[in-house]
This record gives sequence, C-alpha cells and structure tokens, in this order.
Amino acid sequence: MTDAKKRFDKNIDSILVLSSIYDYLKQQVTAFDLSEVLRAEYVLIVSSLDFYIHEIVRNGLLKKFDEQNNVIGLDKVAIPLNIVKVLLNTDEVERKIILNETIKKILSKDSYQAPQAIEQALGIINIKKIWTELSKNTIESAADVRDKLSLIINERNKIAHESHINFLTGEKEGIDKQTVTDCLNYIKWFVDKVDYLVEKN
Repeated sequence: MTDAKKRFDKNIDSILVLSSIYDYLKQQVTAFDLSEVLRAEYVLIVSSLDFYIHEIVRNGLLKKFDEQNNVIGLDKVAIPLNIVKVLLNTDEVERKIILNETIKKILSKDSYQAPQAIEQALGIINIKKIWTELSKNTIESAADVRDKLSLIINERNKIAHESHINFLTGEKEGIDKQTVTDCLNYIKWFVDKVDYLVEKN
C-alpha cells in the first residue's frame, strides 16, 4: 500500500464520520431535510480521489528523481528552467524539497477527477491503458469502468457547480444514502485497483 493510499483511507474515514452524523440525525430529526449532508459527503468522496491521484503522481515523479539522482526523466512535467538550474546546483536534500514543492505547485493547477484527466495523470508515471487494466478480473468492460466513473464525476459537478438544481424544474435533484454508498464503494474499489498497479509498476 502506498503512502497516498494510506492518506486516502484517512480521508475516507473522516468522511464516514459525516455519514454517521447523517444516520444519527435521520433518526432523531425525521422532519428535517438532510439531503445537503449527503451532497457534501458525495463531493468529499470525489475530492479524496482527486487528492489520491495528485499524491500518486507527485510521489511517482519524486521516486523517479531519487532513482536517477537528476532531473532527466521529468520531461513529462513542465518544470521551469530557472528551477532546473537551481536543482542542478544544490545539495541532495535541498533538491528534494525544491522539486517536491515545484511538482506540487504544477499539479495543483489540474483537477484529476474526470476519466481523461486521470488517464493522462497516470500516464505521467507510466501507468498505461488504465481502463483495460482496471477491468481485468471483472465482468465489466474497460468502457464500463470509465463510464461509471464519468457518471459519478458528472453528478459531483452538478452538486458542486450547479447546486444540484434541475434547470427545467428549478428544484434540487434528489439524492439518497444508497447513491452516496455506491459512489463511496466504487471510488474505494477504483483507488484499490490503481494503487495495486502503482505498487507493481
């Protein structure tokens, strides 16, 4: 298990606290609409995936740097030339610190949630044909795996960017506990599979 996966698991544990709060309030305050709690949980689950992918890519690039002990091989990330110059003229400890902060800053400009973005991000650390790899030993096709994630991300975007409002009716879209549970289970499965590929790579 990678360090990124351990951090992902901690994030999920904190989200499950929110789930427990929802369950408690559902029993105690039956007349109150708690759907916003479910929406918050849904968005946080997807954010945990985004964080995991950022960490996997950053750690993968740092590992490559450690193995080669130079900046060669980091050509898939646009490190500014002034930073490269600094990296080539500092000691090992300082190089790692500078490179870590530089990569983190570069990656922070991108969101790794949508299938295409995740595929591109994992390609940076040489994990190829991700959807085919994830579909192995399952009854789903590569397209099924990709499309299921895409549906989850689309739903997250409706919540985060459109307040989950149906623009035809002007009312909020419905959401229930099972929808959130299905999202959680899929994202956990997805990260488990990716983490296995990262460890094997």
